[in-house]
Amino acid sequence: IIIEGTSNMYNLTKELLDYSLLYIAPSIGGKDKFQSIENKFSILNIRQEYRDIIIWMKRDKDNE
Repeated sequence: IIIEGTSNMYNLTKELLDYSLLYIAPSIGGKDKFQSIENKFSILNIRQEYRDIIIWMKRDKDNE
């Protein structure tokens, strides 16, 4: 399952998904504002491709 979106989409789906793939690019666009989120994750893998950073992580359910 791939769900693309900002913090609002994450908040709507966080109870359904244990794993997240965070893709950070040097520029972003759109009209939705990012919000602060308080969650714990275990980092499984971090990779950098040119100027983009890709982080694969698992939600830490025990610390919520």
